[in-house]
Amino acid sequence: MGIRIIRIAMRRWFLLCCTVIGGLALLAMRPPRAPKPTPIVPSQQPQSLASRPSSLVPPRILSIDPIRGNVNAPLTIVEFGDYTCPACADIEEDILTDLRREYGERLRIVWKDFPILHRLTGSRQLHIAARCSQPQGKFWEYHDALFVEQPREPGDLLALAERLGLDRTAFAECLEESTAASLVDVNTAEAQRLGLTAAPTLFVNDVRITDALTSGELRTRLDAAALTP
Repeated sequence: MGIRIIRIAMRRWFLLCCTVIGGLALLAMRPPRAPKPTPIVPSQQPQSLASRPSSLVPPRILSIDPIRGNVNAPLTIVEFGDYTCPACADIEEDILTDLRREYGERLRIVWKDFPILHRLTGSRQLHIAARCSQPQGKFWEYHDALFVEQPREPGDLLALAERLGLDRTAFAECLEESTAASLVDVNTAEAQRLGLTAAPTLFVNDVRITDALTSGELRTRLDAAALTP
């Protein structure tokens, strides 16, 4: 019995030694770390768009992006939002509605699809449905109704389209095609490029709002942007 115990102990000691030696060998095989690059002084070399911090990169307003208000307005709010996000609904129904009424033709609002909650809520399908209403000139009506009604089933999306006066057949065909989905994906890819991690995320005249999204804060930013030459 004593010899057996000694053999077991020796075997365990051997395995432990092999593990330690193997770990040291792997460490020795790793290539040395590359030295950290020398930072570029801004005055010596301007930053390109790709090298600028994501918080400083402005969003691009594309021809596919829905715009509410005067398309040539001097003030712009770009919203990256998710239709199933409660904070997005609050922004849309309260703050942005008041700002559109207050600033009138001086303000345009650009919508960007950012279904960040898709894995939890299936929100991407709602974004696709809203884009399918766009060719029929009913995007903003469908957009607003999604925040209010929060439909989930395909039949509900079709029923909403009918109530808004959209052609049911054309709308249903759009849901099955990839064109509208690709528009959503373009916006989502842009959000990732900008390093966005939450919805809603707003930009006022290319400046990202990182403070609390309140009516007062947005008015301050809009008024400051109006004074900027």
